[in-house]
Amino acid sequence: MEGRVSDWRIESGGGQQWPLLFFVVTVLLISPCNAKSEPVSPVEALKKSEATIGATVGNYRLVDQDWEVLPFRSFAGRAVIVSFMYIDCPGPCQLINQSLANLRKAFKSDFAKDTVFLSITINSENDTPGALKEYGSSFTDDFANWRFVSTDQETLERMAADLGFEYKKNEMGFDHMNRITLVGPDGTVLRHFYGMEYNPDEVEKSIDSAMSGKGVFSFISRIINPVTLYCSRYDPVSKTFKVDYAFIASSVLQYLFIFGTLGYIFRENIKGWFRSGNRPKQKKS
Repeated sequence: MEGRVSDWRIESGGGQQWPLLFFVVTVLLISPCNAKSEPVSPVEALKKSEATIGATVGNYRLVDQDWEVLPFRSFAGRAVIVSFMYIDCPGPCQLINQSLANLRKAFKSDFAKDTVFLSITINSENDTPGALKEYGSSFTDDFANWRFVSTDQETLERMAADLGFEYKKNEMGFDHMNRITLVGPDGTVLRHFYGMEYNPDEVEKSIDSAMSGKGVFSFISRIINPVTLYCSRYDPVSKTFKVDYAFIASSVLQYLFIFGTLGYIFRENIKGWFRSGNRPKQKKS
């Protein structure tokens, strides 16, 4: 009986701390940070997205809001701002498209002429060309320079892979990245802009570099919060997306508890390490 009790004692230097350590690791694995349902982790999504910089987009067959067949290479010689969306999207797509509409209004006339916007639905089964035209008319009346397009599922998946765009169908619609992409006049992926609002000056500078052949610096060095990819929550009152600070706070507290518990479990080891590190060296006789 005594032996079974001693199996669960926390003792430094022995193996008795492992049952409690196992408990702590289990808590870590089921913590709120891991309980979040996501198609792919934001970090991995960001890596896949940025890995496409410099890649060439294939000459995919697209159908626009007027039923016109458009090979992607038909935009050669112009900068292309690519976005993915779907009509029944509960919030992000509308905000992204409104931001794109604001971009077009802010562009100088030569930038507007040299740039085509391409909004690709990820729900072609529902978003017919007629439906896309009705939807698109809420954001533009210039369909010559802003195309709302669909394609078959296989082509969509290949094009999304070329552009590093992550999405996944769920019971409410789709989980997807909040992002637009600048493709150069030669069909090369030049830069991704993350989030749902975009700085016109920043986008114009990138387009200018693309059209002049200077190249575009995709500065991921701006600290991009992975929350903007998937985890922001829509506030119907303000009609904006806000960071879930309660979730962040609970996650921080969870990890503080975990690391505090680990510190307690291995406190004797830690004390021994500090003592050995601060022990004065003995002089050789």
